[in-house]
Amino acid sequence: MGAEGKRKYNPNEIIVMEHGCKDVETLESPYTETGKGGQVVLRDKPKITILRQWRDETRSDVGQKEDEIDFEVEDISPAVANLYRRTMMMDVATMAIDVVLIHENDGAVFDEALSHRLGLVPLDVDADQFSYTVGDINTASPDPKSVLRFVLDVKADRDNYQVYSSDIKYTPLEDAPSLPTEPKPVHKKIMLAKLMKGSRIKLTLFAIKGKGSQHAKWSPAGCVTYKPLPIVRVSKKVKGEEARYLKKRCPGEVFDIEDSGALVAARPKQCTMCRECIRSDLPMGAGNVELGLHKHGFEFHVESVGVYRAAQLLPRAMNAFSSHLRHLSNEAKHAWPTTFTESTDPSKEDYL
Repeated sequence: MGAEGKRKYNPNEIIVMEHGCKDVETLESPYTETGKGGQVVLRDKPKITILRQWRDETRSDVGQKEDEIDFEVEDISPAVANLYRRTMMMDVATMAIDVVLIHENDGAVFDEALSHRLGLVPLDVDADQFSYTVGDINTASPDPKSVLRFVLDVKADRDNYQVYSSDIKYTPLEDAPSLPTEPKPVHKKIMLAKLMKGSRIKLTLFAIKGKGSQHAKWSPAGCVTYKPLPIVRVSKKVKGEEARYLKKRCPGEVFDIEDSGALVAARPKQCTMCRECIRSDLPMGAGNVELGLHKHGFEFHVESVGVYRAAQLLPRAMNAFSSHLRHLSNEAKHAWPTTFTESTDPSKEDYL
C-alpha cells in the first residue's frame, strides 16, 4: 500500500494520489449521512476573500476595458460552487442586439453572419432600467421601456475600409427614458466587417433585455471558472539534498527551505496538482509530501465582458437567485394548502 493509502480519512479533504483521487463525492461524501464520520456541518455564512483584481484600461486591440477578479469562497459544497458559476453566467440580465433591419449591405460578410456578430457586441447599458420584451419587437413602434435603438451607417471612402463597433450609434426612441449615460458598445475596436471603396452598410439595430440562459450574447461574463483549493503538506521532516531536490522538482515553486534546512510548503495555493512531488519513482524524497483538495473551499476566476464590473457579477447573480427563490416561495404559498383537513390529508391516496 502506498503512502496515500495510509493517510487517515478526513471528511473535508480529497486525497490526491499519484494516479487518481480518493474520498471524492460518492456515498462516502461528507455531505451525506452515510459518509464516514457523519455529516459535516458548514457555517451558515460562506467566507469570501478577494485575492486579485485587474482592470486594464490601456489595451487598444479589443477595447478599453478588461476586467477580471479572483476570489476564494470557503464553507460551501461543490453544488453551491457550481450554482455561483452558472448564476453569474446565465442569470444576470444585460441588453444585447436582437433584431437587425438590413437596409443595405455591400460587404463580404453575409447578412446572417453580420447580424450574429452584432448580437455578440457587449453594450454599456444597465439592464435594470429596462423591462423584458413580451413577444416579438414591433420595429415600427418599439416600446421605449424595453427596447434600445441603434444605427450603423458607414460608406467606405477607400479599399479595405474597416467597420468597428464604434460605428454603432445610439438613436433614442420617442419618449425614451432618460439614462445616466448614453448607451454604446463597451469596446470600440471590435471589427465587424471590411468594405471596398464605395461600398456601404446601413442597418437599424434593436437591443432588448435578456439572460445568458436564453443566449450567450446576454451573458455578462466571458469566463467563470472555479477549482478546489489545494492542500500541500510535508508529512516528514525533509532536509539537505532531499529538500533541495523536491524544491527544484516543483514547477509551481510551492516549496521553500527554512533557515533550519527543512522543506516547507510555503505557497500551497500555487500548486497545480502536477504530482511531481509524490511520484513513487523519485530518486529521493518519495513519500514525504501529501497532496489533497478542499471539499468545501474553492477559488473562482471571473472575467467580465465589460457590461458590469467583474466584482459586481456575484452580488448581481445572488440577487437574481434570491428573486427566483422569492417567486418559488410565493408560488408554493398559493399552490400548497396551509392546513390539512380530512380532504387534504397527505396520507390519503386521492390527495397524492
